Amino acid sequence: MPKRTNDFQRLVRLVQQALAPKGATVTESKLVDNAGTIREIDVLVEGDFGIYRMKIAVEAKDHSRALDVTVIEQIASKYRAGDGILVNLVVIVSRSGYTKAAAEKAKRSNIELLTLREAESKDWANSIPAGNNQTIRFTMEPIVTEVHIDPTPDVDERELIKNGRLICTCCDRDDGTVLSATQKFMTAAMSDPIAQVNMRKGLALNNGRDSVTLTVGCSHRAIKFKDRTFPVTKIIARADFADATAPVTIKTYEQLDSKGGRKLVRHAVANVAGKHIEMVLPDDAKPDKIVIDMTDASGGSEKVA
Repeated sequence: MPKRTNDFQRLVRLVQQALAPKGATVTESKLVDNAGTIREIDVLVEGDFGIYRMKIAVEAKDHSRALDVTVIEQIASKYRAGDGILVNLVVIVSRSGYTKAAAEKAKRSNIELLTLREAESKDWANSIPAGNNQTIRFTMEPIVTEVHIDPTPDVDERELIKNGRLICTCCDRDDGTVLSATQKFMTAAMSDPIAQVNMRKGLALNNGRDSVTLTVGCSHRAIKFKDRTFPVTKIIARADFADATAPVTIKTYEQLDSKGGRKLVRHAVANVAGKHIEMVLPDDAKPDKIVIDMTDASGGSEKVA
């Protein structure tokens, strides 16, 4: 994802994911080509709405005051018919509401206005109490995050690991991609009782998150990739695993439209085992509509083998 987001925009994206119809695609910081110029949409919702396939542009505005008519004019120009970005509907989501003039301009421009704010009412029947006294447990079985091949190949090692096939040179058995085969080796090795004891010790010493390195001997194996065969004597892999509990902060938000409609969602945030986790639960709390977003707590991207 491009690094042009902020906390409110991310919250808006999560809420749209939770409330969008089943099968819809919700993309944050979507880059689109507008007559040869690359433009950005804060959140783009694409999906089937009734019998129509639609694109809905959502602009997130985290201002301390009610949005004025100038902001509405800028967004209306961005999506103006003829030379603007082509979508079926434009929605603005504000934390602080709108001035009367802004609301009138939005109505004339066929722009829908929503306000997303922390709910003050206490009438939402829910199973998760709001506040800071809740906890979340995060567990992750050993997942391979780094792989290296010995001897080092003369092609892109990352591509070879993802797409190359690990083959037995004796019987031509295909063990799958190098990455999937390495994950199988890791899972088998870490199921050993002694390995399980060492995992628990590592978790206790490292705040619920640790890693392990495994070297796999590869006699009678080779890697086939793009009509070539690469020798392999061993595969060195690292796997990360976690089992930790941490506090989670839960807030109720209400999304209000210009007609008085109101939708409630719960937003849960936690930092656990080096991960930043956000969850949004709609008021009906159906399992298939709970949105979970997980990133590195440090702000970096996940390592991919």
